[in-house]
Amino acid sequence: MNNIIDRFGTPACPNCVESNFTGRSRVILTREPAHIKAVLAGNFADYGKGERFHNLWRPFLGDSIFTTDGKLWSNSRQLLRPMFVKDRISDLEIFERCTQTMMNLFPEPGQEFDIMDLFYRLTLDATTEFLLGHGIHSLENPQTEFVKAFSEVQRIQMTMTVME
Repeated sequence: MNNIIDRFGTPACPNCVESNFTGRSRVILTREPAHIKAVLAGNFADYGKGERFHNLWRPFLGDSIFTTDGKLWSNSRQLLRPMFVKDRISDLEIFERCTQTMMNLFPEPGQEFDIMDLFYRLTLDATTEFLLGHGIHSLENPQTEFVKAFSEVQRIQMTMTVME
């Protein structure tokens, strides 16, 4: 991986790197807050996912906000917009309850544990309850069929994406 280089040959941004793992696709990875804001909020329409991504992820996520660009993406965004009005987001009770459930699963200080798995299940629980009105409670029941199936599909999809 290389830092993005400006026209003078110096790194333009230490929080951004460019890579070409497969020789076919240019990949830019960033942790620069201004870049993330531009992609996710300010100029989202300028950063499409492309036809290849859409074709790979459509069997799993359909023609949704996660897989589409342009007019289809805009239509999906309009459908979801009511979920993210200020009054709805400021009600953090769901997120607080799910976070407390997760923290209760932490072991005693000094013991190792897989926090990534807990954050994954926190995200599943909070988003399903917030967006669908009913959580799947994966923090309390990590081995449910839904959690196992969802994890497996994500694993397969990511493998297909990387191999493409």
